[in-house]
Amino acid sequence: MEPRPLIELNVQQAIASILQKTRWWIKWQDENIREKWKSEVEQQFLLKTFEYSLVGWSHGREPIYALHHLLEEPAGSEKYEKLRKWHNEIVTEFKKGDDEEEDDEDEEEDDEDEEDDEGDANVTTKKRKRDDEVSVTSENSINYIAKYLELVAKREELTAITDSCKVAICPAGVDGVWFSDNIISDEIATKFKKKVAVLEIVPDDKKDWHPRSKKQVLDLVHPSLFCCVFGKTLRTSNALDPSSFSTPLEQMNRVMFAGCEVVEKRSDCSTDYQWIPTDVVVEGGKPGYDGGISVRMLSYINNLHPDQHDDLYDSIRNIFVKFVPLFERMLSDEEDGQPRSKFRANMQCHDTSRELPPRPKTLQVVVKIAEIILTPEKPKYKGGVWHIEGTSAENIVGTGIYYFGCENIKGSRLAFRAEVEEPPYQQNDDDGVAEIYGLFSNALLVQELGFVETPEARCVVFPNILQHKVQSFELNDPNLPGVRKILAFFLIDPETPIPSTSVIPPQQQEWMKIPMDFTDVDVVQQKIESMLPRGMSLEEAKIHRLKLMKERSVKELDDDDRGGNPRYFSLCEH
Repeated sequence: MEPRPLIELNVQQAIASILQKTRWWIKWQDENIREKWKSEVEQQFLLKTFEYSLVGWSHGREPIYALHHLLEEPAGSEKYEKLRKWHNEIVTEFKKGDDEEEDDEDEEEDDEDEEDDEGDANVTTKKRKRDDEVSVTSENSINYIAKYLELVAKREELTAITDSCKVAICPAGVDGVWFSDNIISDEIATKFKKKVAVLEIVPDDKKDWHPRSKKQVLDLVHPSLFCCVFGKTLRTSNALDPSSFSTPLEQMNRVMFAGCEVVEKRSDCSTDYQWIPTDVVVEGGKPGYDGGISVRMLSYINNLHPDQHDDLYDSIRNIFVKFVPLFERMLSDEEDGQPRSKFRANMQCHDTSRELPPRPKTLQVVVKIAEIILTPEKPKYKGGVWHIEGTSAENIVGTGIYYFGCENIKGSRLAFRAEVEEPPYQQNDDDGVAEIYGLFSNALLVQELGFVETPEARCVVFPNILQHKVQSFELNDPNLPGVRKILAFFLIDPETPIPSTSVIPPQQQEWMKIPMDFTDVDVVQQKIESMLPRGMSLEEAKIHRLKLMKERSVKELDDDDRGGNPRYFSLCEH
């Protein structure tokens, strides 16, 4: 992916700040609200512009703090006069700082007074030039943002959605990321939450706290537990004919003891573990749009028993139905495996039509249900690390997340960044590359793209070529507990299916207890069980989970030197 100028990223983030407002396309028609939003966007645009310009200046932090406070003041001539004064001072100080550093390096200065005069002239010239640049850039960018918002409303047919009950799907302002705040009906949401509560209400010693989460992340259904172990996990030779069974429970029972060969890793796979997806059939409806879609689960969900939680299966299926058009729009946003840039100087370059990929008949999806729990004793979640989902073993192309619970928390966001190629630059032009692209020598070749707010009821999908992480959040009321609950769908590349629960029987030993009418005949039962596959105990599954986490931890692209194959920017001779 080619790096983008910081001004483009700035504009994109400004667009995102409006796109993520509730029913923004209706409020945008109100002139007063529109002008208010444009004013807010302009202020944030200026702030970001100066932040980017001062990012490499050692004395830049204090002026940025001062600018933050200025922007919070009420609009008016007094405020803008203060902003102009701030800008005049910052250019002078910026030049002074450079001169001081140069003086430290070279103590043999001649004609010092003459150089000071020249420096003052340069400062004035630079200040005037910068004033003009910022003014023109800001005006052009705000005009572009306004036109782009109108184009989005037209292309996504949002202007016709005036009824709050009608489903609205909208781009989030980050490449390839889509969301909807009302695609899950209250009825579906209520039923789902009620059934999830059954998983929550277990004794404390039975709760599955995610390893190393300090008992803040509670796994209710997680694919890392009882995962596929290459060379050990058994599979059937073929999947069952879908017409030969009617429910995931029936399918699971029929493959329960049918494993006859081990799952082997592909030659291009370097991992020892794989998440096990569920197969689903998607039919009907118009690609990219809600309504008329039917989904049938062809196999059980790993770590969710289809007999004990059959109602929850129905709820998950009903929710996944709603994610299908979101995933399709996400996939249509990709071009040659990379997100398309939204920034163009000429708005005519934007196509107002949308060509959606054909709907595959069968999809594979990994299901996860988890909660982040905060308490007055642990009032803050520090956030996650930069990562992409899965490994080459899964070939995940996209992730969908349903935020079905957000209670007493503030600051819940999902941040995104992308790995980029080296930009074109002149030899040793460190400052130029830093100011234009925000890339520094010997730093990771990544650019932050922005974030998506994640309030309750929001559904978000994003392509797996974007790195993402959960940002830190905390309790709103520090005296009360809080929680953030998610249902996640990890979509496997339809072009490269992997071994799923259609061919991999359950590995949970507790699930493998065969129903027998003569259970009192212990000797007979023990003899039969000794002839069947042994499966995996919970203790064994947890050991494999830790190994899987260790294996994948090197894939987490943190802010330091961790990463599967991190690429760094090095300014060197051509």
